[in-house]
Amino acid sequence: MSFIATRTFVAAAALMASVFAAPAMASSVNASDESTIEYRQNIMKTKGDQAAAIGQILALMVPPDNLISHFETMLQATRQSKVAFTPKVPGGESLPAVWENWADFSARLDKTEANLVKAIETAKRTGAGPGGLGEDAIEAMNSCKECHDIYRKKK
Repeated sequence: MSFIATRTFVAAAALMASVFAAPAMASSVNASDESTIEYRQNIMKTKGDQAAAIGQILALMVPPDNLISHFETMLQATRQSKVAFTPKVPGGESLPAVWENWADFSARLDKTEANLVKAIETAKRTGAGPGGLGEDAIEAMNSCKECHDIYRKKK
């Protein structure tokens, strides 16, 4: 391919990228409130599903083979939830207090993250069985509940 043909190809590729990327960037910037709420609800559902699976393992209802991966998935969802709650869009099951008390809410997410990291480290050190987790697993689950008690609408 000649220099001119290569330059033309690169220019065309850049133009195509900008044409296809512009609507995607615009839609993410102008996301509707409903989409923002749905997005964070999806993340919180992931956290809830992982907590339920962890509970089943800790109650010895199912084998513990996936305990660490459930904690890791919950950790990632916790990190995602901080980003998902950053836009000030009240609604869904979240109380306006989330944004009115953002420093506290954000600190509670950080505490949950730290507790999950500790539970993962303990699970790896003790062989991923529920017996050795003790307080670390309880702290991780309780930090979620504490936040819900304050910042989530009562069902």
